Amino acid sequence: MLVVGAAPPDHVLRLYRTDEALVATAAALPDGLEELRARGLTLASVSAGSSPLLQGVKSTSYAAAFAARRSVAADDVLFVSDDAIRECATANIWWRLDSVLYTPAAGPGVLPGVTRSFVLDLEPETREGTFTMAELLVADEAFTTSSIREVMPVRAVDGQMIGGGRPGPVATRLQALLRLRSTP
Repeated sequence: MLVVGAAPPDHVLRLYRTDEALVATAAALPDGLEELRARGLTLASVSAGSSPLLQGVKSTSYAAAFAARRSVAADDVLFVSDDAIRECATANIWWRLDSVLYTPAAGPGVLPGVTRSFVLDLEPETREGTFTMAELLVADEAFTTSSIREVMPVRAVDGQMIGGGRPGPVATRLQALLRLRSTP
């Protein structure tokens, strides 16, 4: 094993496996995550496309995800296919209406993320399924989950404010629990 450099205390570790090797890279976490968390994300919906070749293949779909993210005037994209919400470029989407939490079911077009699993363990009454934009847009709060951004509130989708445009109580609570769990 060859170690090229040391990573900062909080960093992103990525593992890539090829037929010939296992490659690990480490980099600092992106700047401004706490400011973004306090403000909340803006999302723009984009077509998820219909290529079955890339569905569920995270390593090759990064290029398309980041290209879609660069093409919009928002913090992230929300992939939608036939009016069904899928996921964001590198995160899962969640929303709360009254006391019920919703998220698209893992499967084609929706990857089962590590942080997604953490939330499902904490919120076993979550409803997983196929949902439309209309269902998301009436939510009391929305947020995304990912290993890098963790639990990130969403303040608006396609310019429409969600839950008054403020981080909601469930996202705030889940982020605090995630931090407690990851503290040594």
